[in-house]
Parts: sequence; C-alpha cells; structure tokens
Amino acid sequence: FSELAGIIDWSDRSTTALRRHARRPLIVGVFMDHSVDEVVSAVRDGIAIVQLHGQEDAAYMKELRSRLTTFIVKVLHIPPAGSTGVDVDAFRAQVSDVMQHADAILLDTAVKGESGGTGVAFDWTLAEQVARWAPTFVAGGLTAGNVGDLLKRVRPLGVDVASGVEASPGKKDVGKVKAFVTAVKAA
Repeated sequence: FSELAGIIDWSDRSTTALRRHARRPLIVGVFMDHSVDEVVSAVRDGIAIVQLHGQEDAAYMKELRSRLTTFIVKVLHIPPAGSTGVDVDAFRAQVSDVMQHADAILLDTAVKGESGGTGVAFDWTLAEQVARWAPTFVAGGLTAGNVGDLLKRVRPLGVDVASGVEASPGKKDVGKVKAFVTAVKAA
C-alpha cells in the first residue's frame, strides 16, 4: 500500500470529494463502534479498506467478514512508552484471535479517553514481535523525525499518521505531510 487516504468521519460527500481530488489513493474508512450495516454501506460507497478503531469484538468481526471481502484492519492498543509492560503471551493470543477475521493489525498507543491521534508513542519492541506474527501497520507518535527508524526496525506493512503531520488538532500541515512522505520513501 504505497498511498492510503483515511476518512475519519466518512460520508458519501467526503468519499466523492476525495476520489475527485486525490491521485488515486486507496480510501480507508476509519470506524469506531459503527454498526456492521454502516460499514457495509460505506464499502459500497467506495471505501477500499476498513479500519476498526473501536471495541469491535470477535462476533462483530465475524459478521463483518461474512458480508465483506474488503481488507479489514483492526486496531490494538499498546501502553505508552515508559509505562508498565505488556503480557506478550496474552497480546499474542489477542492478535491471533483478531486475525481470524481481519487481514492486518494496526498498533496504536493506548491513551485513556482517546481512540487515536494523540501523538504519543509506544515502545516499538512489541511491534517488532507483532510484525513477525501478523501483517502489521503502526501508528502512535510518528513524525518525519522517527518514522524512518520505525520502518527500518519494525518493517511493518505500513504506517498511520495523524497528529504527527498536523499544524493544530485536526488540521494537516502540508510541509509536515511532505516531510513525512519523504522520510517514509527514504527508509
């Protein structure tokens, strides 16, 4: 996946606008606790990849998989760097369970009360292991200054960035986006 464009609050209008103005990236729909019917509808509207960012459980994912052949990415959260470690065996079991119905994992930093886009990094040691167990994307505190190191160290399927390329919350900075893409391509 060389270029993906994420839509946080998808709608017919945002999907159409992105298609019209973009250089043909795959469109990623980011869903947090939406109904299966809503996700299926979005895929029919042009979403190419489904990213599940909420509390979607195995039953939800099984139903979604039964209705879609679309690439599904499920977010799993890891505590921030410097916090108490993760039980690697339990996390591996969680990855295994998710991969029964998903095509890839997205690792992101767990920040209480937030679902992503916090700019907080986690210790990449676990990401190195997860990338050996399953196709893995990595998010969480990524910037142009550290994404090259992550790519070389973890070798994920891809990366996901939000706040690391923002001028202010929710507003992308063109210079930061260009610097990030340059760093990714150089890695």
